Amino acid sequence: MKSKTSFFNKAIFKKNVTLYWPIWVCYLLYGLVKIPGSIWSGLRQNVITEGDRLETLASALNLRVDIYVVAFVAVITGMALFGYLFTTKSANMIHALPVTRTELFFTNVVSGLSFMLIPQLLVFFVSVFVGLFNGITSIELLGVWLLSVMGAAFLFYGIVCFCAMFTGQMFALPVYFGVFNYLSVGLCTGTRYILSFLGYGVSFSDISGIPFLNALSPLDYFAGNVYFKTSYQMDEKERMVAKAISLHGSKVVLCYVGIAVLFYLFAWYCYKKRRIECTGDLLTFGWVKPVFRWGVGVCLGYFVGILASEFLGAVSIWVSKPALFALILILGLVGFFIAEMFVQKSFRVFELRRWKECSLFLVFLSASFAVIYGIGYHVEQYIPDKEQIAYAYISMNYPVEFTGKDVDCVINLQKEILEQKKEFLREKGTEQDFGYLTLNYCLKNGHVITRSYRIPSGVESSVDIANKITGYESEPDNFMTNLAGDDYDHITKVLDGQLEISDENADYTTYELDQDCAKKIYAALLKDVEEGTIQKYNLGNYLMDPDQEDTQYSMAYLNIYIEHSTIDWKDSYGWYNERIQSADKDYEYTEGPDTKRGSVYVNFGEECTNIIRTLIDEGVIASEKELNFSAASDR
Repeated sequence: MKSKTSFFNKAIFKKNVTLYWPIWVCYLLYGLVKIPGSIWSGLRQNVITEGDRLETLASALNLRVDIYVVAFVAVITGMALFGYLFTTKSANMIHALPVTRTELFFTNVVSGLSFMLIPQLLVFFVSVFVGLFNGITSIELLGVWLLSVMGAAFLFYGIVCFCAMFTGQMFALPVYFGVFNYLSVGLCTGTRYILSFLGYGVSFSDISGIPFLNALSPLDYFAGNVYFKTSYQMDEKERMVAKAISLHGSKVVLCYVGIAVLFYLFAWYCYKKRRIECTGDLLTFGWVKPVFRWGVGVCLGYFVGILASEFLGAVSIWVSKPALFALILILGLVGFFIAEMFVQKSFRVFELRRWKECSLFLVFLSASFAVIYGIGYHVEQYIPDKEQIAYAYISMNYPVEFTGKDVDCVINLQKEILEQKKEFLREKGTEQDFGYLTLNYCLKNGHVITRSYRIPSGVESSVDIANKITGYESEPDNFMTNLAGDDYDHITKVLDGQLEISDENADYTTYELDQDCAKKIYAALLKDVEEGTIQKYNLGNYLMDPDQEDTQYSMAYLNIYIEHSTIDWKDSYGWYNERIQSADKDYEYTEGPDTKRGSVYVNFGEECTNIIRTLIDEGVIASEKELNFSAASDR
């Protein structure tokens, strides 16, 4: 009579538990210190409020640490329980026993999960006891933590079992686990970096990733999207205290648990098809070997190629696109055969059939470069339609805003920069020989497009571009909005101020200005701005040749304290941060101080006749000589 199929072997399970007890004991000790231990030590004070209890509990339930520890324990457990697959003697001995591969596989799966789930349960029960003893009533949060880490353990051990079936070398297992968990993130990050390298003015942060592909890297996505978040409120002593704790990402856990079942099933199928003779091999299935060769070749070609280009650029050697393409092909070829050496465990890999495969690989590498280059060129040349743009900014000394028809100024400037791209890229020099211009388009749909251009100083075309920008920055309305805020011409009150004068030894003399005097000087400041005399002392043309720079120097400074007409006032940077940076999901925008009080700090020079005359008339200084303009001109 045919015996029924068994999925579990008690003897092997007992052997696993007793032989590898240090794994689950160490994990249990970690959990006891991490949760109940930190709760106990965090609440050893005389006076404990409910907010303190929640704060301590939130710190103990930090899932980011737990997730990486669970992943580490899963890898160690897999290396231990499936270790017999990595040596010929052990593999032959185990598979000669009267047990099926199904029994072996599922017994090791149950053993590995027991090493992690049982300690988690014990930590949960001890944490509940410690929490209740210390007055923590939100015990349900410990249950949520338990379900989250159990889900993580089920997922990561499933991936470990999956990876273990594809190698015959023990120490390749953690490498495969790491590659599997970060492959899609690495590919997305690498592609974004290559696009930013190929696209002039395009930075890494300007190219958005694809959330779906990020989810294909389980460990990274799990750690970034499953966590406890704490909400706070102000108590009677005006302190921020914890109000509530909730889990973010519960659906992520459920989805990954369902996906983990597929990992176990596929690992089981691969185990039944795995050859015993493959122990010691880097890869156990033949169809994976070309994927490995091509993957290593692509990664080495692009990664080292871009790295080498960046290094050459740092030493003022410009790498053209054809040179970069040739570099990627050569390095890809090297990576292809290095991977083959690892697969064959031999240096004799230059066979005719491998060269035929390599030729196909080089065609693939060329096609991928053409696609990436085309995308990079499209991103580089892309300029949104004027009808799509709500606001646009040009930033050199400070961000200047353009709206309506004035947006054409930003669009035309970008076109002019792109026309001079080859000339700008070929210029050599140190970092001090270059300046940076940033253009921002804030679209009506809420998206933001940013371009940051590295432009050489002293080149005729770059000086023309910078002169246009300083022209925009010198316009009275733009200049005063940056200097004093958007309500500069409706300031309700000028409070007081100081006049600071520096001599050739950088020693400062400060003169206090009363309210009446400060008010008159502020009015004189507006006149000098309108005449365009004060701007040259506060705006620098960073793209001018340093030997020909015409920036005016001054050793006289005014600091005038003002009161705005409303608490909603903003200067140029305030509007820029609100409209541009707050649109970035990775940037946490914080509003400015909720106050009417502000200040105007500005340099002025000998051409600012209205300010100088007012200072003399008000008796702050006796004559212009006290302002040391002659010392500034000698500098």
